[in-house]
Amino acid sequence: MNKKIKIFLLASWLFFPSFSCLSIGWELPATDLSDETKNAYRSQVAMDSAGNAVAVWRGFDGSKYIVQTRRYDEATDTWSAVTNLSAAGQNADDPQVAMDG
Repeated sequence: MNKKIKIFLLASWLFFPSFSCLSIGWELPATDLSDETKNAYRSQVAMDSAGNAVAVWRGFDGSKYIVQTRRYDEATDTWSAVTNLSAAGQNADDPQVAMDG
């Protein structure tokens, strides 16, 4: 069974590489979770015991700060599209995320 360690690297934007214990190395390319042309701030990631994850961060849409998210499904090894959580035309700040299980 190939176990992977999921590591979220937080820089100007949020991206997601993984380390495979079977192949003993990083699996690249990493997945960009946020728009790499825009900064992502105050990011958080939560992961459940099944390996599913939710990432949230504060982004900037050109006029307002917005909270965005993506979900990772371990069973399909895929990330959802970026979803804006904040109300249109409003500033949002300090995203928080947690998972149960």
